[in-house]
Amino acid sequence: MNKVCLNVLVGVPGAGKTTLCQRILDCLILKESSIRLIHICFDDFIKFDAKINLENSSFKGKRKRLLELLEEIIQSIKITNRAKLEEINHILYEEFQQKVAIDLAEAPSNYLILIDDNMYYRSMRYQVFQIARRLGTGYFQTYFEVSLESAKSSNSKRSNAVPEEVISRMFYKLEKPDERICRWEKNTVILRNSSDELDIILNTTLNCLERPVAPLEAHGTKNPVEQSFVHKVDLLLRKVVGEMIKQQKEMLNSGEVKLLAEGLLSKRKLLLEDLRAGLVEIDPERVTGEQIQTWLQ
Repeated sequence: MNKVCLNVLVGVPGAGKTTLCQRILDCLILKESSIRLIHICFDDFIKFDAKINLENSSFKGKRKRLLELLEEIIQSIKITNRAKLEEINHILYEEFQQKVAIDLAEAPSNYLILIDDNMYYRSMRYQVFQIARRLGTGYFQTYFEVSLESAKSSNSKRSNAVPEEVISRMFYKLEKPDERICRWEKNTVILRNSSDELDIILNTTLNCLERPVAPLEAHGTKNPVEQSFVHKVDLLLRKVVGEMIKQQKEMLNSGEVKLLAEGLLSKRKLLLEDLRAGLVEIDPERVTGEQIQTWLQ
């Protein structure tokens, strides 16, 4: 059976995700690596325009459908089911007018699947983690830490530039990976223009191929989080969000303040949802305002 590792790319448009994918491919070819690369760029399947609503049910529905087909692709790769892969690609072309380039080896091989999407919400990443857990594949994340100005500058040079308003909305809503509150995000590579980033990614890939995500039974079940506990955390979050908006008001224009406020309120809501679902761990008696600010930035 083939081994598969999923690498979820996290970052706003213009952060350099697709460029890195090409660099990884070039590196694998140069090193004559046994790892076979599959690049799935969500932008090829779901188009962005200035009017796109990131919270719209249509947008969410397309992402959900794409993830469903992605899971079938991964399962088919694991068992070398070429007929099923052809069938899925036919469905992809009918529904999204795109296909996934997959070159299956004759002998059992290692596959690195780059999931090239913005993944700005933790819940988006968790959906892929759940796929890895169900199918027993490796899993890690690559987070692109860039400034909003840098992302907009890089995006402006692209032939298919994403509207700047969309980038700004994603930037302020992006939930940074943080293993301190989400243990399942522990395998995260953070890129800050490091010269050895490719070696780090390839070494992480090899490690995750040998240590796939354990099935759900091995993790045990979590008890529901009590509402009174969630309320305590919410009070802390509300206080910190108010302080963060107040701190930034003098440095930002009214439009930027509005985007910041919307982003922080969205992150607060999602953090509470993740807390209720047991995806994050927060102790309201020990957590500091500085720690909460780090999680919300």
